[in-house]
Amino acid sequence: MEHSLIRSYLDDIRSATRADEVVFWAAGASPSDLELAWWSTTDGESPDVSLAGNRVALAQWAAQERAVQTDADDPVRFAAAPLVGAFEVLGAISIASAKGFPTTKQELRESLERSARHLSALHELLVTRDQYSRSNR
Repeated sequence: MEHSLIRSYLDDIRSATRADEVVFWAAGASPSDLELAWWSTTDGESPDVSLAGNRVALAQWAAQERAVQTDADDPVRFAAAPLVGAFEVLGAISIASAKGFPTTKQELRESLERSARHLSALHELLVTRDQYSRSNR
């Protein structure tokens, strides 16, 4: 799978939302069985803010329920949205900010939902391209 395109898009999301971390959580056997696939962080290291507290559970809940989830903090410090493909849940995307996001909860939810739709389409396009490439070898 082409990592650079997905990582580049995660960087764009991080910049647009002013997040410290953006994580693509890939679905395993079930939508709630998530694992870290790709991420973008301000320091280039593995995500840690996204793994704190109940945040992984919120990402799992977003994928399972196919709905954006946020923490109860004001301002919001963590939000997750499902990555839904044409036929299945691909996983979830989460954004985290140690200081909190400078937008309203509703604006953040709408922005993340839009980014999740775009990321899902990009991921499916890359998977299809890889399958096509393998079948023509």
